[in-house]
Parts: sequence; structure tokens; C-alpha cells
Amino acid sequence: MGLRPALLAVSLALAAAAGAGGAGPAPAPCLSVRRYPDGPVLLRVLLPPDGAFSLVYRHSVERTPVVERYRVARGEGPAGQAEPVLVLVLEASEYRSLGAGLPAEGELREGPEGPVLVIWLRRTMDSLVLRPLPLTEHALRLGDGRRIPLPDVGAALELRPGCEPDEEEGGHA
Repeated sequence: MGLRPALLAVSLALAAAAGAGGAGPAPAPCLSVRRYPDGPVLLRVLLPPDGAFSLVYRHSVERTPVVERYRVARGEGPAGQAEPVLVLVLEASEYRSLGAGLPAEGELREGPEGPVLVIWLRRTMDSLVLRPLPLTEHALRLGDGRRIPLPDVGAALELRPGCEPDEEEGGHA
């Protein structure tokens, strides 16, 4: 019941610049980051209305930047469940180098720092588990240019669509 470090208690909110009028905007998509497999929520990030964000990191072997473009979207729930569920959709991966273990096919584009290989995907998942390290510099990048570093907590993290309540905090976001 002691206080957790400030980094672990931070909740991030980005105000959506929506116009006035109508019956009110739909709730903004949200992403929760928690210690895997069942740790507390470490970050909650309100996403832009389209649910888009990128996971950026440095490839641990090639030491070059990688950008994975995701979107929080409504997907089909398990068989027999009437309501749709929130899912993560991996839309594209961008690589700045070719090497062992990296894709060799895709669309070659000119980026600000040279050629970029873009692989277009549409992979849907319930969550994403990853292990940030100081070397890889994992971060979330949002459409407005904000970069939110993922905490290195000495364990894996899970990114889940939606703003999950943290049981320790009494369920408030």
C-alpha cells in the first residue's frame, strides 16, 4: 500500500482537438500499459480519434530505428459474444536496414534519413507483450509528435487496447 514511484503511477492524457456541436464526441480510444502478466497499470494513454499510434524502438542487432504502426479498433469478440471488443491492429512496419532476421520484401520509400522499407500488414491481436531495454529505447509516438518512453521495469510489458482500471487504485483512470 506504499507509494509507487512517480513513473509507475503516471497517467497521460492527450486532449482531442474536436470541433463543437452534435451530440458530443465518441469516447477517445485509449491504450493501457501494464507489467506482464498481471501487474499494475503503469500508463494510460488517450489516443487520437482514429486510434493510431506507433511503437518506435532501436533494433537490438542492427541498432537502427524501427517503427511499427498500430491502431486501436473494434474487432470481433469470441464466438458467441454479441458485442465487439477492442483490438490492436498492426498496420505497417518500417525498417531502415536489411539484415539477418529482418524482412527483405516490402515497399522501398525515401525517408528523411534515407531509404525505408515499409511492410504493409493487417495483423489483429488482443494485446502486445514486449520487453523494453535501455538499448532498444522503446517508446510510443503519437500523431502530434509526442514521444512517450516505455518504462524499463525489469520485466515484460503488455500493451492492451482500452483504459483498464488499476485494481490497486480503486479502478479510476
